[in-house]
Amino acid sequence: MEYAYIERVSMENFMCHENFSLDLHPSLNIVVGTNGSGKSSILTAIMVALGSKARSTSRGNNMGSLVKTGKSRAWIHVQIRIPEVGFGQLFSKYGAKVTVTRIINAEKGNSSYVIKDVNDRVVKNTTAADVQNICYNVGLFPDNELAMLSQESAKEFLVNATDKVKYEKLRRGLQQHLIDQERDAIAASEQQQHVLLERIKFREQNIDEVERRADATMNLFKISENYEKRLTQLEKEIDYRQLKSYKEAYAQAHANTQKAIQNQQELRSAESIQDEIAKVEEDVERYQNENTDKNNQLTDIKSQYDNQKAEVNRQKASYDNLERDATEIKTKIEEIEESKRVLVEKRDAADPVKQEAKRADLREKISAVKSEISSVHRKMSTIDEEVENISSSISIQESKVIPIRKECSEVKQRIEELKQQLSNAQRTNVDEFYHSREMKILIKLVDQYDEKNAFDKKPIGPLYRYLQLTEEAKEYASALEALWQRTLNSWWVETDKDRKLLFELAKKANLYRPTILLRQNDNFDFSNSVPPKSSRYVRACDVILFQNPGVERILVDINRIESFVIVKSTDLAHSVCKDRLISTALAVTSVNKPGRNSFPRFQVVRSLAQRVETAPVRTSTGRSHIKVKLSEAQRKQQNILEISSLEDRLNELQERLQVESEKGRVFVQQKKDMVAKKAIERNKHDSLQHKQEDLRKQLNSIHDVDTDEIDAEIRDFETQIVAYQADLTDLEESKNSFLPVYREERDKLRKAEELKNNTSEDIERIYTKLNNLQEVLRNLTADLTNLKHKHERVTRQISQLTETENALEKKHREFYEKFKEKYDDLDQRYNNETVRFGNEDEDLSQYSTDKLNQLLSRHLMQENAYPDMKEKVAEARKQKLEVLQARKAIQENKNELQKLSRTVAHRRKMRADNGENAWECVKATIQKSYVKILNRRNFQGYLTIDDTKAKLTAVATPDSVALVKDEFKSEEGPPRKTRAMSTLSGGEKSFTQIALLMSVWESMQVGFVSMDEYDVFMDKANRTLSLRVLAETVNKQRMQCLLITPQSIENSALQGVEHKIFRLKPARESSNTS
Repeated sequence: MEYAYIERVSMENFMCHENFSLDLHPSLNIVVGTNGSGKSSILTAIMVALGSKARSTSRGNNMGSLVKTGKSRAWIHVQIRIPEVGFGQLFSKYGAKVTVTRIINAEKGNSSYVIKDVNDRVVKNTTAADVQNICYNVGLFPDNELAMLSQESAKEFLVNATDKVKYEKLRRGLQQHLIDQERDAIAASEQQQHVLLERIKFREQNIDEVERRADATMNLFKISENYEKRLTQLEKEIDYRQLKSYKEAYAQAHANTQKAIQNQQELRSAESIQDEIAKVEEDVERYQNENTDKNNQLTDIKSQYDNQKAEVNRQKASYDNLERDATEIKTKIEEIEESKRVLVEKRDAADPVKQEAKRADLREKISAVKSEISSVHRKMSTIDEEVENISSSISIQESKVIPIRKECSEVKQRIEELKQQLSNAQRTNVDEFYHSREMKILIKLVDQYDEKNAFDKKPIGPLYRYLQLTEEAKEYASALEALWQRTLNSWWVETDKDRKLLFELAKKANLYRPTILLRQNDNFDFSNSVPPKSSRYVRACDVILFQNPGVERILVDINRIESFVIVKSTDLAHSVCKDRLISTALAVTSVNKPGRNSFPRFQVVRSLAQRVETAPVRTSTGRSHIKVKLSEAQRKQQNILEISSLEDRLNELQERLQVESEKGRVFVQQKKDMVAKKAIERNKHDSLQHKQEDLRKQLNSIHDVDTDEIDAEIRDFETQIVAYQADLTDLEESKNSFLPVYREERDKLRKAEELKNNTSEDIERIYTKLNNLQEVLRNLTADLTNLKHKHERVTRQISQLTETENALEKKHREFYEKFKEKYDDLDQRYNNETVRFGNEDEDLSQYSTDKLNQLLSRHLMQENAYPDMKEKVAEARKQKLEVLQARKAIQENKNELQKLSRTVAHRRKMRADNGENAWECVKATIQKSYVKILNRRNFQGYLTIDDTKAKLTAVATPDSVALVKDEFKSEEGPPRKTRAMSTLSGGEKSFTQIALLMSVWESMQVGFVSMDEYDVFMDKANRTLSLRVLAETVNKQRMQCLLITPQSIENSALQGVEHKIFRLKPARESSNTS
């Protein structure tokens, strides 16, 4: 069984690559290169193209940072090969391969996707969900850190990861966290079901309240109907209720008395509060004394600090005065020295010999400047001559360009006219198929009914209206018509309703047997038998132009136009059908000049079930509905040829115009350079003239000077300098002696300030504690006062309640004796006699007048309170019926919810059991594979996956220090003695971690895995063995692997293993296209 794999990766302006592509092997791929060659960019490009975010790759914070510096956009293309078996859904949608492209915008930092099928057709409305669907179906998981290990992920997992981190990555890599999320979702669903049950209970309570009210109304009605019996028992009930009220009052009084006694016992805790108050008062007094001492101490410290600060300021002012005096003396010395220097220069210049030498020097300089000025004049004259020559060349060049531009405009105008003629011919269907009068009527009827919205979707037809013949179709048009005449005259509809309506319209147009094709679905099976390219024969689709994509899909699906080949002889037709697996070939045996009644002879050769059959086909004579207007086609071809020649001429003229314009631009640039050069020489001329004038002024300023006076002034200046230097020395000595004293006083001031701050902080802290204690004292005092008042009040209540309780108990006992004595005889009489209220013939002498009047008044009150009792009873019965219906509906919903709850609980238990069983099987498989891979290196070890501690512990040791145990793996736990993992070499550690990773891969259902710089700490032996084990694992699991390493790999290390090695150069040296 074949499997899907990444066939090609290409990128433009991505990271360090400007234009890079790589054709991958279906199995093992190794990328080798030095630092800076862009190895890691390949894996990053694959992850980004398949939907990863920039942060997941550890190579940037956003998508814009992945674009090559200086570029605005980047493109990444990943081409995936899809086999037909096992991937039917993707294969039917995209074909044998699909290309995923991700376009990144550097400025906005966003990106978009483009998906193309096997025929490079773009899938519209592509989203990230479509890319995820493709990746999921072919087993590509770019965000799985165990499947695609980037440089950072490989370093973290293979070198730095702890046991807990490895366990978490293993769970996420095997998608176990999704099971945990599903378990949490089921728990949330159960919680929601519980909330719904609570709401149902609340609704039931509301219904109970409505039912209770309805029952109360009906009970009142029953009481009114049976009021005769109620009157006989009312006196007894009144006495009984009075007895019950006495009993309840006594019980309440007794309870109040007991509660008051309990409160009185609780109030005795006031003594402990008083002790606490005394303790707090002692603390308050102690902190107040300490606060007073600290305040006095702070006052003394502040006084000392102020005095010290005043002393430091005074000394600083004295030091500043000394510094200022020294600065003034230095300034005066510098001024006197400057005056002395001027006098010395003046004296030296007064020497006659020197003055004469200076005059001679100035005259030489003046003559040299004059010669330079003459040279500049000559250069400026030369530049003016060159500018004139260049101006004449520019004029000549413009005279050459003008006619070329005029001819270009004329050619362009002619091309536009010819294109307009072709466009008009296209609109009038010059070279389309011809259709009959009946078909024209049917087309007009379909348009009219479509305007009335009679169709669900307007039919497409006849199909040849959407075809256009090319120049090659002239001699084969009749052959094509004979093969597909029935199909080309057919109509295409969407629904059966549209088919029936179209059939009725065809009858109106006298077309009694129209061919109507009904669309079954939107998926068309395209022919894959594309014929080879050869000059000896052409495809049918090369001579027919489809003007509607839907018509193209229809005809390709029905007649397999892609696999129809037109050849010159029957032998070629047989050869094509046998060797090229072509379904049908048209062999033209004789070609006559096309005309109205003249058609070529041909035979149809079909390939059916590995055998070739030849079937002669006779063409129609003059009754064909499909013809070609050759005169219009020839005129169209002539226009096309003329346009082509004119476009060539236009290109030639534009090239000449570009060359001549470039020459003109060169001359203009030369002229600008000469003008700029002349301006430079002009500036140089002006500066030389200014220099000449300055030299002449210096020459005229030289004259004789008296040197004796100058010497006297110089001696006076030297005397002043010596005096000022002596004063400056005295000031420096004073400063040096004063500086230590000033620094000492300043240190004292700093210490005094620190002492002041510390004392202030102590006072603040004491003050805070004091306030807190005073607040506690106030609260305790208030509590004590309240307890005292409450104790007094409760004591009074106890005495009053005790008296009340005794009185009530006595009254209850007396009334109970009377009640029992009275009603022992009355019960017997009520059972033997029937009393009817309102009967005038009844003897009422046995009741007292007062009691009877009381009962009658209560009966009248009952009737006045419910004058519309019958209506209320009817309404109550209606409410009762509604309550019963609502209770039934609630009970059904409740039963359904409980059933759903049981189902969810059952499924949760099944998911938990199945998940645990699957997880245990996966762990066992990983542990077994890990031991097998270690044995390839003559290592022994074991793998522990502890779910309770969430740890993954991998142990390995060389065979020379074998594990001390009878059996390598048993139920008692890990071996008692191993060599520590920390004592293994770097290569051995890396091999054990890669063995762990490969054992995990065997349990993962992925189609692509990768590792970046996995062998940094490996020697050659470990690297070679790791590569061979990796290759075997990849071939066994039928998945594709990409390894990235800076180490050199020899082909001999992987001899006999299917693989491919890519050796990259640095990105700045080559485009690295493979």
